Amino acid sequence: QLHQPLGSWSQHVSSWLDQQDLPVLLVRYEDLHAAPEATFGAILQHAGLVVEQACLASALDQSRFDRLQAQEAAVGFKERLSQAPRFFRRGVASGWRNELTPAQIARIEAVHGQVMARLGYLA
Repeated sequence: QLHQPLGSWSQHVSSWLDQQDLPVLLVRYEDLHAAPEATFGAILQHAGLVVEQACLASALDQSRFDRLQAQEAAVGFKERLSQAPRFFRRGVASGWRNELTPAQIARIEAVHGQVMARLGYLA
């Protein structure tokens, strides 16, 4: 087993964004949600993969949120935490703004606001 220190969310994200040894592509859920074809296309290009447009379209169709929800309902989802009712909940970008209380948001922003702003979450 490899032991490694665990830092905060901000430390983790910044460590990837600031490192120079590997090419890093920032992919946010909001981008996947708003423009799935363009975002996945950028991921494939970043990885140096060439995929036919029909293959990409099929993959996006098969991974639609409603399909993932149905699959989880039918056969489960092993990554779901045991205390969570379901893993694929609503499929809404920026849903945290409606899920968290103002006090929770303020606390998160106080600790992680600098990195959140860097990622466009406080714009």
